[in-house]
Amino acid sequence: MLKTKTNMATTGSWGTRFGSYINRTSVYACLYEPPDYKAYNGYWSENPSSNGSWTSGGTTTIASLKFVRTERECSQAAYPRWYAETSPTVAGFGDMNRDRRADALVRDLVGRLWFLPGDGTGRMVGSGGWNAMDSFLAVGDTTGDGRPDLSTVTNSNYVIDGGSGHWGWLVGYRGLGTGGFAAGERNDGEWWGLNDAF
Repeated sequence: MLKTKTNMATTGSWGTRFGSYINRTSVYACLYEPPDYKAYNGYWSENPSSNGSWTSGGTTTIASLKFVRTERECSQAAYPRWYAETSPTVAGFGDMNRDRRADALVRDLVGRLWFLPGDGTGRMVGSGGWNAMDSFLAVGDTTGDGRPDLSTVTNSNYVIDGGSGHWGWLVGYRGLGTGGFAAGERNDGEWWGLNDAF
């Protein structure tokens, strides 16, 4: 029996001895027939809530395995591909790193925020917690530093005197000019009614 919580680019001689596998982690386990996580030659993705699965038979090998946050990451990048043509001049709004390409921000299923600079690549600019946001708004440069900023409305719920409701905080994030953002600044008030307007 092989027990591991770390990625293995090769399982070595263990790869020919798998008959079944069980995922007891809180993330997806990706098991590949070839080494080096090559998904195109066959792989299985094991949901963290599953009690276990079996391979198709004793001749099936698992030559590599890795653990990821979303099932998508078993076979491709966590972020979608985003391409944009290069503009003759810096666009300002929508060009968060000033490389003359239109950029995008995407949130994945586990609440991470990804910056896509328009060249097919991406990088994480928020490691978690972004699922707490109901709405995102590209507001332009609200701080006056020449860099695009971001505003969000949270989906925090409240219970007061036996009644419940939705209390949305407006949170502003100052753009750093690299696709990332400074720590958020909360604006207190009754902002939950704006979630459909963003």
